[in-house]
Amino acid sequence: MRNIILICMALLPFAISAQDIKSLEEKILEFDECFRELSHPEPKLVEHPVTGGGIVTVMQRTDYAKQSFLQADPTIDKMSVSIYDIEAADEFGFKEEDINTVFDWTFNAGFAFNVFAHGIVDEEGKSSGVSIDNKDLTPEQLTDLIFNALSDYEIIINTRGNPYPIILHSCSCAKEGEDSYAARLSRLVAKKMPNAYIIAAQGPVVLSYNGGKYDESVRTSKDGATIPWTIFHDGKMTQGSDKISDTANIVRSKPNLQD
Repeated sequence: MRNIILICMALLPFAISAQDIKSLEEKILEFDECFRELSHPEPKLVEHPVTGGGIVTVMQRTDYAKQSFLQADPTIDKMSVSIYDIEAADEFGFKEEDINTVFDWTFNAGFAFNVFAHGIVDEEGKSSGVSIDNKDLTPEQLTDLIFNALSDYEIIINTRGNPYPIILHSCSCAKEGEDSYAARLSRLVAKKMPNAYIIAAQGPVVLSYNGGKYDESVRTSKDGATIPWTIFHDGKMTQGSDKISDTANIVRSKPNLQD
C-alpha cells in the first residue's frame, strides 16, 4: 500500500496541470479506507524500534477514521495526574489515579496525536526530553514513535493539507522556546509532516475537571499562575490559549496548506 501511494506522490511534480495534481491526490486519498482496518481504539501495548537501537513499549490507541492517536507510558500507575480543581473533581467522582478517564477524553476530543509522558528537565531546569517505558527519549526517538504509530498515514494527512496537532501532555517540554525539546521535535516532524504543529507546555501541566468537562492548563512553578500553551511549527513558536482544548482548536482552524 505504501509503495503505491509513494508512486502517486512521485508523479506529482510531473503533473502538467492543476487537474492532474488534483486527480493524483484523489487517488492517494482512496487509500484512506485501507488504513481504517488497522485501527485499535482500545488500549494496546506496542513495541517500537527507535533511533540508536533498542525498543520502546507504549500503551497505544489508534483510530484512523477519526485521525486520533494516543501514546502513553505503559506503566499506567506511574502516570500521576495533578488536579487543579479538586473540589469539582470530587463532586463528579473523578480521582487522581483515574488516568484512563483522561486518556478516554483526550482520545475522543478531536483529531490529534497525543503523547502522555513525563517531561524531563536537567540540573539547570532546561527541557531535555520525555520519559516513556523507563527510557529518556531524544527528539529523534519520539519522532520514531509518532511515525511508527501513524504507519504511513501521515501521507494521507499531508495530502489533505489540514493543520494537524501533535500534543505533548508533558511538563516543561517548551521551556527555552525555540531551543526547547518541543521545538527540536517540531523541526524533525516537519520533514515528513509539513502541516504538523507541536503543542507543548513551558511549565507543569495540571488538569481541571468541572461540570463534567476535562481540560488541561499550564501553571508556573513559582506562584501557580496560568500561562498559555505553546505552539511550534517547524521550530517557530507562537502562543496558544490557556486551555489545551482551545489551543488544539487554534491549530485545527489554521488555513489548509492545500488552499
